Amino acid sequence: MTKDSEKQAEKPDFYKVNHIPEVIPHYEKVDGKAIFTELVFVIKQYAVLPEHYPEVVALWIMHTYVFDEFAYTPRLNLCSPEKGCGKSTVLQIISLLTNKPLLRQSVTKSSVQYNAHHFKPTYLLDEVDMMFKDKDSSHALVALFNSGHQFNGVGEKGVSSNKDWRPEYFKSFCPVAFSGIKDIPHPTLQDRCIILKLQKVSKDKIRNKDKLKTHKSKYLSRFVSLQSKLLRWSQDVELDDDVEMPDDWEARFCDNWRPLYAIAKSFDCEQMVIETANNFIEEDDDDKNLKVLKDALEVFDEEKKWSSEFCAELNTEIYYQNFNYNKGITPDNLAKLLKPFGIRPKSIRKGEKTYKGYERKQFVPHWQAHG
Repeated sequence: MTKDSEKQAEKPDFYKVNHIPEVIPHYEKVDGKAIFTELVFVIKQYAVLPEHYPEVVALWIMHTYVFDEFAYTPRLNLCSPEKGCGKSTVLQIISLLTNKPLLRQSVTKSSVQYNAHHFKPTYLLDEVDMMFKDKDSSHALVALFNSGHQFNGVGEKGVSSNKDWRPEYFKSFCPVAFSGIKDIPHPTLQDRCIILKLQKVSKDKIRNKDKLKTHKSKYLSRFVSLQSKLLRWSQDVELDDDVEMPDDWEARFCDNWRPLYAIAKSFDCEQMVIETANNFIEEDDDDKNLKVLKDALEVFDEEKKWSSEFCAELNTEIYYQNFNYNKGITPDNLAKLLKPFGIRPKSIRKGEKTYKGYERKQFVPHWQAHG
């Protein structure tokens, strides 16, 4: 046996290790727009989702086949305020269509390191609200998912041999989707996600959807066929990994959306992604606006605050420390977030000094209105 064949024999096989049927590429070329349209149709057939969400899920699924063409792979976060909003159903649909899916309800750091390094799978993690419940114990796992957001992400563990200790390194770059109740309690990981917020829908809408019958192999042939087409599409498509993004999108937002945007642009649908992503920006801004309004209630321990004092107190929380690439929230950020409520900075005199800031009475009506 040659050295090359020995190496090939030693290399673990993803499908055998994980007991998953191997997907074979489709026998002929696949049109990108056609497969995208089919994915959207299938997602809508089984799940009730808000407008634009099926398209985002479809593009994210497609990106799992070509993610290593890009510098970043966005995490997909399916979250809801309560149970019964369809998160697990959507995650199951995704598991039937993504590249090398690993649907799990619990994982360890070592298992993720091994799989990510050897197979570059798509991790699909359900019930992450329980997985990340203890922020301290889940820190190592979160750090690994953070590093795997970027192409050069690496994890490390110590191994011992003959009483000697040495570090061993693992590549961590691979797609990940999360499903759980409420937000992920780790702002750094949340920042690397495209967040889909699901809500409960009427029983009538659910009755109109087909049910996933994943226990029937004949029924699953349709999904295997789609995976086969996606695999062939990924082998033929040419993508611009440095595609120019809209000027008004922030850097991290561009990192997360670039793969989806480039895929859509390959079949002339980039305008759809721009319109959809802008809706996500508005949703995210609404969340940030309300958070800073509510947090101001704790900040105002006196009648007047300078903007610099306001920001200094907010920056004691990790959420705000992550603003501006970990430089913290600034007075300009604060003014922008409070502007939708009509709260604007004014000249505040304290002693002999006067700086821009806020008065407590500016916030009171809004605290009452938003509970």
